[in-house]
Amino acid sequence: MRVETEIAETGNAEITIRPRSGVSRVELRPFEKLAAARFAMAEDAARRCLRSLEGPDSEGISPFRQESFEPILKICGSQLDPEGRYLPDHRAFPAAEPVPEPEGEFLIVSDRYVLYARKRSSNSVLRDIDHLKNSVSGECGEPAKIDGSTRTLVLGPPDGIDDTFTPLGDRLGGADTLPSDTGDDVTDADHGDLFFPKPFNDEQVEIIRRLEKSDGLVVQGPPGTGKTHTIANIISHMLATGRRVLVVSHGETALRVIQEQLPEGVRDLALLAGK
Repeated sequence: MRVETEIAETGNAEITIRPRSGVSRVELRPFEKLAAARFAMAEDAARRCLRSLEGPDSEGISPFRQESFEPILKICGSQLDPEGRYLPDHRAFPAAEPVPEPEGEFLIVSDRYVLYARKRSSNSVLRDIDHLKNSVSGECGEPAKIDGSTRTLVLGPPDGIDDTFTPLGDRLGGADTLPSDTGDDVTDADHGDLFFPKPFNDEQVEIIRRLEKSDGLVVQGPPGTGKTHTIANIISHMLATGRRVLVVSHGETALRVIQEQLPEGVRDLALLAGK
């Protein structure tokens, strides 16, 4: 049964366990190789017992009501090892006393709780966090100074709106876009050459201007306003000016659509990575 675990930050670091509402299940996988041929019978018997204990007229399973889970422990022990014993039926001992060492080679099943402490798995996310910590660690233990867009991502944007802020138009692309294949180099007075391979309009030029002057920019709009079209132009421009771009999304489909919007000459430079 899934539970919520909370460790108190003060006092004696008391551990609080709260069962969560949900379906209970019998977990016997650790015994699969130990019990060999008897494993399947033990698992089947335990599941049938669990269903009977969670019937419509039952209060269900609770880790704090011994009578609700004790039948399953007894069945598991007897099925995994015919010589096995359910310890509370053979010996009573105080709750503060540890479970005694087994006598003989038969299986001993106890009703005691066991708390395992194991090393956290070193998955890719945890490794990335460690790399980030090392990257921002300054010399002599002093934290490194974080500026620019990295600081914005960590601490959020500053309060207030810059005096130069003005809303963009209501359409980023479409029939009113400017052609990009006129044969003439398109130049922006504030930025210089613009490398937009797809048609664009003044709003897209303004996005590039603002990206060059700020640590972040939010562009939002309903479907059909040209957001994907604009992202493809921005990616192409950034790559052409020697920069790298990371595009993230909740779903892989959106990333694939953006990749397909890129010109063929740029598409080979884009790597699509799923979960």
